[in-house]
Amino acid sequence: EQFVTVGTRRLTGVLTGAPPEHDADAPATTVVFLNSGSEVHTGPGRAWVEYARGLARPGVEVLRVDFRGWGESPDEGHAPGRPYDEHTVNDAIDVVEARRAQGRRVVLAGLCAGAWIGLKAATQVRVDGVIAINPQLYWQPGDPVEALMTTTRARRRSEIEHFRAHGARLEREVDHPARSWLADLRRAGSPVLAFFAAGDDGLEFLQDRLPVAWQETIDSRVVTVVEIDIDHPMHRFWRRPAVLDAMARFVAERVERPGEPVT
Repeated sequence: EQFVTVGTRRLTGVLTGAPPEHDADAPATTVVFLNSGSEVHTGPGRAWVEYARGLARPGVEVLRVDFRGWGESPDEGHAPGRPYDEHTVNDAIDVVEARRAQGRRVVLAGLCAGAWIGLKAATQVRVDGVIAINPQLYWQPGDPVEALMTTTRARRRSEIEHFRAHGARLEREVDHPARSWLADLRRAGSPVLAFFAAGDDGLEFLQDRLPVAWQETIDSRVVTVVEIDIDHPMHRFWRRPAVLDAMARFVAERVERPGEPVT
């Protein structure tokens, strides 16, 4: 593992390389873990550290990077970083372009806000895959957010109940930005592995508010959904091996051997 600077914005990250016995001539894949919330490059409860080292064993390169205003990256007026700051998408795109210029396949990975950013970037730059853990597509750029999902859910209670009761009608009559976002992801065609904790707000929103568009996205096989017994911030560390296994299969089967379903 080594500290590196990446892209034109000279973002700071930690690069976890493949072990020495890995075939150096094989095409390389870089999984880029993005900041979630105000977490730095270690990830929530050091999850990114664990996943990086686990993915490196079969030969996947992993970059844990900080956006401007987070962790060790330049400030440039963005500190303290907020989860849905608009510049973060451009930072992610800059990282993608830098790694692709070095001949790497690139997979963006993130939790909650990081997943949101990865999915948004995938509609604007070519990526080879996205690993999105509990993305909340109801947020808009620059939205203020509460520190806890329990607080967010309490504030959104009436909206959640309204979507559950009237979502099919609302989808036909009242457009939502996430609908065109899903269409953009289908057009881009980059495979997406979406993890959701059981009953997560992000999954409920897609199922209740955009049932037709969400089903079209599932049917397109662009998005593979995995519901797993993880809490929203992944503090149930004993479930992390299952998440890591699914990530590794996704990279091997959908990124490095595209066209094959995730098993």
